[in-house]
Amino acid sequence: MTLLRLVDICHSFPIFGKSGELKILEGIDLEIMPGENVALIGASGVGKTTLLYISAGLCHPNSGKVWFGERDFSAMTPADLSHLRRNQIGLALQNSLCLSSLSVRENLMLPMRLNGENTRISQYRAKSMLDRLNLNGLESEKISALSGGQRRRLGLGRALVMEPQLLLADEPTADLDEETGENVIRLICEKRKQCPRAGLIVTHDKRLMTGADRVVELSGGVLGSC
Repeated sequence: MTLLRLVDICHSFPIFGKSGELKILEGIDLEIMPGENVALIGASGVGKTTLLYISAGLCHPNSGKVWFGERDFSAMTPADLSHLRRNQIGLALQNSLCLSSLSVRENLMLPMRLNGENTRISQYRAKSMLDRLNLNGLESEKISALSGGQRRRLGLGRALVMEPQLLLADEPTADLDEETGENVIRLICEKRKQCPRAGLIVTHDKRLMTGADRVVELSGGVLGSC
């Protein structure tokens, strides 16, 4: 069964100060199977991030349907979508979704605490993720103390700590040096091997493209295979 299915997705934005709209996505069709890793490429500004937001139910398309398994996003309440994202969809976006009032450790533990996870288990899993992301020693720091690359890694940790069925990631290796980027790629690959986890990853990193099952390109509002 298909894990994520986008059917005839169209989306546009109003043009500031002008009449009319800017078309971003025009009839996008995409299917991702359980365990399949898809790399999404395309020039800056073509709508790759918008497509991730629509795939997560954070943005509703002007037309078309999004399905996660047998669940139609348009038929789900905001609470249902939030529960789905918290449990089955890991989001690693350029805006890391981390809370500035919480420490690094508390941000990693938050998804588990919201799901009623045992505190001791949450602490152990958060520490293990911090070690894997080379963020150990920063546990008590607030988000404002982190560099751009550290925030990106923390966002990826937040996305993976709940062992989601689907990872949606936006340039997870951007702002990282070569060694740290390799470590992030290894983490993503290891998590895929532990269970059938699918991924839709926006990237310009050839290493992530090489490791993907498929590479698709967004250009001119349409999606094509590479």
